[in-house]
Amino acid sequence: MKRIYLLLVLLVANATAGVMAQTEEFDGLVYYLDASSMEAIVKNPSRPYNENKYIIPSKIVKSPAGSLEQVYTVTTIGNNAFAGGRDYSGDYMGSQTYSIILPNTIKYIGTYAFYNCRNLTQLVIPSSVETMTEQGLPPGSHFEGCNSLQALIYLPSKAPSYWEASANTYVPNIEEYSSP
Repeated sequence: MKRIYLLLVLLVANATAGVMAQTEEFDGLVYYLDASSMEAIVKNPSRPYNENKYIIPSKIVKSPAGSLEQVYTVTTIGNNAFAGGRDYSGDYMGSQTYSIILPNTIKYIGTYAFYNCRNLTQLVIPSSVETMTEQGLPPGSHFEGCNSLQALIYLPSKAPSYWEASANTYVPNIEEYSSP
């Protein structure tokens, strides 16, 4: 009897572990869905995102068959999210998109999130962003290879951790920002 009980416990644990986090695609973007926090992270799909424009929603709604609707808040642009797959040399190919619109639910922008997005012309960092990548990265790493970026607009009232600026950066609340 103990063996059957142990087997049932292991089966239930395995079934619920698979439900806690999963990767799903919605509207052409890949997300990591964390059922424990009900948060979603935009992920690198191992191939370039090639649509001209991406509007990242603030919420992802998943309706599994026979289950209640699940609502995930999109809080993170993951590491290398728009960097695309790797080419033969191992470098990220980048996305072909011109425009990425971020929702006001994003709190964290990961390391090299927009790496090699050669056609990206404008990006607005929403007021909700608190941290951009991690300490110790070289300047320019957030947007390295974004050669067409003409406007980078920061809306947070205080500077996100590890933010960057270039000649094309606009900060409405510049007096609240220290040097990047």
